[in-house]
Amino acid sequence: MKINHDARFSVGLVFEMMMSIITGVLVSMLLAAVVMVLPGTARAMANVSEPDAGLVKKNEVTSGSVLLKTGKPGLYRLAPGLKTDVRIAG
Repeated sequence: MKINHDARFSVGLVFEMMMSIITGVLVSMLLAAVVMVLPGTARAMANVSEPDAGLVKKNEVTSGSVLLKTGKPGLYRLAPGLKTDVRIAG
């Protein structure tokens, strides 16, 4: 069986295109993994450097707040709050 030059060129071209696509997909997956890992690493590093960040003592609270107990005696975490506008008709 005799293969003409055009058929060999087409096979080579298809192979190069497939390799380009595979390389692009792999690079995209690698970048996606890096983007997903970095924020978690930054949070973990922030928590290591300041383990009590975001914790308050009762005497530090100056407005109505809900305090959540933590594992550290005398330190509390402020519960997330929502801004609500209320009108009371009287």
